[in-house]
Amino acid sequence: MAVDNVSAAEAAGAKLKIAKIVEGDIMCLRFMGTIDEDFNGEEVAAQAKGTLILDLGEVRRISSFGIREWVDFIRAAEKKAHSIYFIECSPKILDQFNMVANFGGSGKILSFYAPYRCDYCDDDRRRLVQVEESYELIKNMSLPDVPCDSCGNPEYFDEDAEAFFTHLQTQEQVEPDAAVANFLADKLDYRVSDAARRLRVDKIVEKQGTFIRLAGDLDINFPREKLAEGLEGDVVVDLSAVGRVDDEGAREWIDFVNSVPEETAHLYLRDCQPGFVEKAFTQEALAGKVEVLSFFMPFKCPDCSTTAAQRVDTAEHYDVLKFATSPEFECSECHTQAPSIASEEFLACLGNLISPTASTELIEFADEAHERLLKPAGAAGAAMVLPVAAAPAAGRTMGLAFIAAVLGSLLVAGGAVGYFIYRQVQLDKKPKPAIFDEGGTLKSNHPMPPWFKGLQSRLKAAAGKPGGQDAAYIEARGDQVFFVGYSYSTPRKTESEARAREAALSMLVEHLAGAVQDTAWRNVVLAQYQAERANILTQLRAAIQKQDGLETRKWRDQLWKRRGAVEKALKATAKEFTKPKEEIYIQEVEIKDGVRWRFWIRLAVSKQMLASLVTQYTTPLDVVSQKVKLIDYFPGLAWKYPEHSQGAVVLEADKTSGPWKDTPLNAGYLVVTCAEIPIKDAAKFKEVVENRADELRAKGGSVSCRTKSGEEVKRLGYKIAQVKKVEPRVIYRGNGMRGGMTTTMQFNVWDDPTK
Repeated sequence: MAVDNVSAAEAAGAKLKIAKIVEGDIMCLRFMGTIDEDFNGEEVAAQAKGTLILDLGEVRRISSFGIREWVDFIRAAEKKAHSIYFIECSPKILDQFNMVANFGGSGKILSFYAPYRCDYCDDDRRRLVQVEESYELIKNMSLPDVPCDSCGNPEYFDEDAEAFFTHLQTQEQVEPDAAVANFLADKLDYRVSDAARRLRVDKIVEKQGTFIRLAGDLDINFPREKLAEGLEGDVVVDLSAVGRVDDEGAREWIDFVNSVPEETAHLYLRDCQPGFVEKAFTQEALAGKVEVLSFFMPFKCPDCSTTAAQRVDTAEHYDVLKFATSPEFECSECHTQAPSIASEEFLACLGNLISPTASTELIEFADEAHERLLKPAGAAGAAMVLPVAAAPAAGRTMGLAFIAAVLGSLLVAGGAVGYFIYRQVQLDKKPKPAIFDEGGTLKSNHPMPPWFKGLQSRLKAAAGKPGGQDAAYIEARGDQVFFVGYSYSTPRKTESEARAREAALSMLVEHLAGAVQDTAWRNVVLAQYQAERANILTQLRAAIQKQDGLETRKWRDQLWKRRGAVEKALKATAKEFTKPKEEIYIQEVEIKDGVRWRFWIRLAVSKQMLASLVTQYTTPLDVVSQKVKLIDYFPGLAWKYPEHSQGAVVLEADKTSGPWKDTPLNAGYLVVTCAEIPIKDAAKFKEVVENRADELRAKGGSVSCRTKSGEEVKRLGYKIAQVKKVEPRVIYRGNGMRGGMTTTMQFNVWDDPTK
């Protein structure tokens, strides 16, 4: 959860910056800092077009003169854009919606931050609320309590609901079209629902031919049979709004191509996204009637570092493309020749293209049909569902690292949607290159504590020594061990503090791993994640040394993700762990791109507590009935499995006998669930599996567990046959005499002395 505790002084001093992302007819402007009289609203509005998304999550303050400029901006933007959406509105911004007439014009709020409070932690926080999902709650002016991320106790909405929801009470439900939903999910990393990403098909049929536009994800639900039915003549398929393409979707697409009726003369593909190119530009998919008119290819300018997906006309560049080679393009910002950064796999696909034969009339028809379908952007489309969720990690940047991440998903995972160009701009409109933000000029004057000076000395002495850097952040003194965590530079003070704390706790976890000498444990646990951790740290240090801004941010984000997962796992699994005492050292530095914060946090942990944790994580539980030994999930495994924070790890499995002997269950497997019940530790595995086995002896069935080994997720189990209850066989014998009377004596068959 992002905690917003920026001081008034910091907010007042934050100069306004605006980041811009453009994809076709959609533009997003992200405002960061203070909106005051220096904000030229009409000038900024001049670049608006189509669908305008305004990200206001980092607006810290808006002055009276700033409100005047803002209203002018909205008034001018409404003349240029047909739809305006507001996302991540801070409480201060929502106050302006409630108090200032026409503050948002005709625009609609998609999400906002609501103030929450945890009395147990004595802390105030913000939670991101998605309007579509919480529409009824907002209408009822009643947001639900949610679990605190720190202590697990309930947090409550801490504001006067009637005043807070004044404007939202007047807003109708919002349904952005599929293209906007794709943009939010892929460019802004929004958690958009499956319904919003579901494929939508638009079709226009005229005498020139048939135009089909696909918008959404291409997966196993692709309606290939319905789409192919009745096609005839020349058909143009527009793929500019296609999002992710998975393996099943690619297979369905190829089956669609092969099922196109004979009445179809040609099947032309237009504006194919990079992810689609890698998945569907195979010889099989481009065989027969299929011709590609255009596609997008990623380029990067070596001078201004602008990264863009350029539209490539196949006919114009075919003499180059047929050799699986990229054409040359100029940067749209500085006109320098920009080389392609497409992957080898992407380029290899280009050799399968043929020179298109489409007539000029057909191409003009496709262009006109595309524009016609884009105009009613607010028309019927898949509803977007944005649930109540914890706020994203503070300081979600849109710098060039964002482009690197998006292009990585384009080229590797078939991710992002549509043509886009991105660059960070200030109000002076000068293009900004990639900024290396680990340097800078020190602005703050916080006194340097003695322990920090000692850290500097240890780091200097460790330079060049394998493992020395990590060891320098750990210091044993008396009955305590001290762990120092460093945040790296971040634009938000609160985020920097959280990152440093994650780093310190991650160091603690590595210290625990280093204290374990048991060979079996090290082979099963440490060997699983050590290479992943070492690679991320090595790549980050190399990028910092080269002062490569893009690579630094890329690997720093990976590091933060893993460290955050380690911290979460430690808190979820440690049975004897109390919050350590903290000491903090802060640096505020200024770089070309603004102000950055760096934190060092020093945690003090007793050796006794560390010894207890080592014992917990290394002591195996022998589940005799299953003939397996397991240990609790070790937090360091979150480097390998960041999506898991609990579980049980198999230390030994008897493969000669026992119920698991015919399954792949081996040492190192992570057990996540059994009988659909989450497994939080080894003891929970024993409890669930043995209870399940007892139940099944009466009726028969299978013991089933979901496991993970590396990238593989496997459901393993074994069958238990029904054990039939044996009833005693009763016999009667009439030879007994009692009181002169003959009696019949009753025996269980196993008591019969004659047997």
